Amino acid sequence: MKYCLILFLCLSCTANASLITLSDFISPSVTDFDGETLNSDIPAPFTVDGHTFTSQSGVVRILSLSNFLGTTGRVLTPDSELDVLTITLAAPVARAGLTFGSTRAQSNRISFFNETELLFTEVVDTSLRNSAFRAWNAETNDITRIVIEDLTDNNQIFLIDDLVIDSVTAVNSPNLATLSIFACVFLFMRRFTNK
Repeated sequence: MKYCLILFLCLSCTANASLITLSDFISPSVTDFDGETLNSDIPAPFTVDGHTFTSQSGVVRILSLSNFLGTTGRVLTPDSELDVLTITLAAPVARAGLTFGSTRAQSNRISFFNETELLFTEVVDTSLRNSAFRAWNAETNDITRIVIEDLTDNNQIFLIDDLVIDSVTAVNSPNLATLSIFACVFLFMRRFTNK
């Protein structure tokens, strides 16, 4: 029986860290930029809903170019091409993601971090009205920042909208729970049939 307990504990502790979609958020909280004043030069760091946005250039902008992302309202963008935008979240979260893209074909790298290390990174190609939503599920509340890098030297800047976070930690996956129950039953039956 002790083997069943060990197996169950191992399976229960398995992390389900992965890329997710918006429908995977349990209790999403969305930060958009629709209430922000249109301004061509906003000194960064710039804070919205407790989340801090910084750029290498030291400037961010709020623009009404959401139609290029297929969203509505206003977007946030760094000041110049080949810039890097860092979003430091108000508090560590289990899931985080955002919509991003540009007015032309472009490559951007999006990375998710906890306090000490990189959790996930991906290069994503976007184009006019072909935005991307990328989100990461860490299962535990340890995503602390997101970094987006402009990788394309094309006189264009990337746009972001709808930062989505979720602090609710998911209950263990039913698949893992089911698997652990079957494993326990199997080991239990095997033990008694071998006597």
